[in-house]
Amino acid sequence: MTSKNPTLSSIDDILERLLSLDFYRDLVQDSNDNLKQIQKRIKWDSPLVPLPYKISSVEEYHASFFSLFMIECLEIISQSKYNDLSIPSPLEPISCNISGVFGYVTFSFSHPLPDFSPGDLVCLFLRKHNFVSNKRDISTVLGYGIDKYSGSNGMSLSHPVYEDSINHAIGYLVSILKNRIVLKILLLPPSFATPETFDDRDLDRLMSIQNQLRYIYSPRQSHAVKGDSECWYVSKLISLTTILREFKGLCMLSNMPLKDSLLTVMSERKNTLDPDTTNELIVDFEVPPRLKRTIEENYNSGQLSAVSNSLMTEGISLIQGPPGTGKTTTIMGIVIHLGSENHSNRRILICAPSNAAIDEIVKRLVSPDGGIFDPQGNRYNPTVTRVGPNFHEDLKEYSLETKLKKWLSKNNLSHLKGDRGNTAKRPTIIMDILLNSEIVCSTLSGCGSRELYGLINCFDTLIIDEATQAVELSTLIPFNLGCKRAILVGDPCQLSATVCSKVAIQLNYDQSLFKRLQLCGYPVNFLKLQYRMDPLITRFPSMYFYQNQLINAKKSLSKPEEDWRQFPLFRPTVFFAIDSHESRNDTSYVNEMEVDLVCQLLEMLIEIMSTIPGITAEEIARKIAVISPYAAQAEILKSTISQRIKINPQTNVPDYSKITPSKTNQIYVSTVDGFQGMEKDIIIFSAVRTNYVDLTANVIDASFIADRRRINVAITRACSNLLIVGNPRYLLDHKHWSALYNHYAKTGSIFICKTVNNKLDPNYLKNWSKEYLKKDPDRVNEFLRNKYLVKFVTDLMS
Repeated sequence: MTSKNPTLSSIDDILERLLSLDFYRDLVQDSNDNLKQIQKRIKWDSPLVPLPYKISSVEEYHASFFSLFMIECLEIISQSKYNDLSIPSPLEPISCNISGVFGYVTFSFSHPLPDFSPGDLVCLFLRKHNFVSNKRDISTVLGYGIDKYSGSNGMSLSHPVYEDSINHAIGYLVSILKNRIVLKILLLPPSFATPETFDDRDLDRLMSIQNQLRYIYSPRQSHAVKGDSECWYVSKLISLTTILREFKGLCMLSNMPLKDSLLTVMSERKNTLDPDTTNELIVDFEVPPRLKRTIEENYNSGQLSAVSNSLMTEGISLIQGPPGTGKTTTIMGIVIHLGSENHSNRRILICAPSNAAIDEIVKRLVSPDGGIFDPQGNRYNPTVTRVGPNFHEDLKEYSLETKLKKWLSKNNLSHLKGDRGNTAKRPTIIMDILLNSEIVCSTLSGCGSRELYGLINCFDTLIIDEATQAVELSTLIPFNLGCKRAILVGDPCQLSATVCSKVAIQLNYDQSLFKRLQLCGYPVNFLKLQYRMDPLITRFPSMYFYQNQLINAKKSLSKPEEDWRQFPLFRPTVFFAIDSHESRNDTSYVNEMEVDLVCQLLEMLIEIMSTIPGITAEEIARKIAVISPYAAQAEILKSTISQRIKINPQTNVPDYSKITPSKTNQIYVSTVDGFQGMEKDIIIFSAVRTNYVDLTANVIDASFIADRRRINVAITRACSNLLIVGNPRYLLDHKHWSALYNHYAKTGSIFICKTVNNKLDPNYLKNWSKEYLKKDPDRVNEFLRNKYLVKFVTDLMS
């Protein structure tokens, strides 16, 4: 096999490359963008090029994606080396069986390996016996304490495990049972080996491992090879489950019913449907009259059009749902049509990249005021099964595991738990549960599980929510289940998939399948009517990100005659410009002056909102969120707000970090990325950055805050108020922030915060408000006639 035309047919093709990695030389975080060095580390002898959007064959698809996939794998594993590497545990080799280039080595262990599971990638080290003396924390045992150079795993980077040696091997955990563990390692040069991809050091490592294991299958040589002062140790690096599922999807591309839709051969299809085909499909998806009337009453024309076009299109359909346009409602509409009387045998698979996203879909399907409509137009909750772990506690009864336990209990088989007979019956029972579900929900990775892989060709339609937040290879995992129709729902103008490798991002690996097909010319069903935001909030994102296509629904246009937002500090959109200063910790940025200003805003907001008749502290808290691009700023905001903001002192919970905000009266604080897909009435955004960044010197660092998709997410979460806190001196150096700031300036939405000696008065906003009221008696009279402002203004003037 050569790198130029990789033959991808089995898991061994990726394991050959992963198990050939050198723990010390190859697993380094890609702090530079030297493509030749990256190319060498992934054992690739062809130039690395950006991912194309037009791909015409399976072979080209493999060649385009595989090298970038390897770059991302390498970075994920490298980060794990420094952040998650487990404490080394001693092993004793028992046997070694050779198959092809691999060796299957069985080890025994005396201390538990609780975090090890089949499918893990591990590192084997051969070290002296005093490398670890017992099962306690090795960094404590040997005096290599945690210091400023420690990784987040707690082991100092001066620990012996990080000292270079050829006496090591990367292994794949095949099985673990009682006190035996079987590891798959590379013992012979891989099939892709060339002088460029597999050099002398790589060969020396193989020979070293071969020599150390030789005594297992050649007992006569044991004393000559194995020294009594040396011992094998193992550390877990990472679970390969998702990585291997993505790779399997890549391998199985040629067998997918939707293969042609993924390739350029389908990109030239007409944007309008053929009339004859359209009529045929309309008949196929005709719904009962009562249901049709109910749907038309609950869906706008854009949503109905998106539903209709998706169901009348064979292959892949794209639905773009900008913020607040009801994309989840549109997904429910698709499900309603598919589940109507004329085609009730159609089984639906709904996926999303994250557990949180798919749980939101499940909640909509099963909640008392949610669900879908039956053929008579009555609301009901369909039979839903949530596959996979890490589901929300409120959805436990809908999980596959819970349903399985109930089935076993109902059939008096719960006593067989762990019994071989029960193990044999388990796949059949799971199959029965899933086949009797109208809708199956899972994460993208979960679609590669054994439970779902048994249902190949059993799903008629695949719906992927938040499809623009997944790399294309993640999207291939559910495609591998044989669906003939796929509907991708998302918004390419918002944040894309999280990709660890900066090099992979520069080569477009973070591009979603949705975006690639859009670039290929696939028609996109665009949802235009937005229900979330006040029109003043909508104006800029609609103009700047969506070509003025967003239309405000009547709901968002309706305003009360009396509104506390008449006060200048709390208009629907305000940019609080402050000459603040950032500081940096190891991995992120903070801005304490912005934290202080955010708290002042919160104190005044709570004071105003507390005058609303009948409102509780919990209701006030549920209406507000504070977001920031940087995790460190979000953390300091959390701790400061929990100590300083007392909505209701009697019920205030001081340890915010351990409390779910929705269950207390605490203000919700999050990063922008973590808040995507959510909304609150009031959003306060802290921009943090203040120092000029040389774009040519640090593109990634600068582009994080200036990423147009992250800005779009940040400014489209609010329903009634968007309050931005930032330093324009820095932000105006960036194109997108400059456009936003200038827009707010034209609409009179800039509030200049003045500092003295680089400090902000702790009562700055209140003092400004008092001075403002003194200067404008007419506005005071106007505010006193507003029932929502009368107490607030009276208190300020007293």
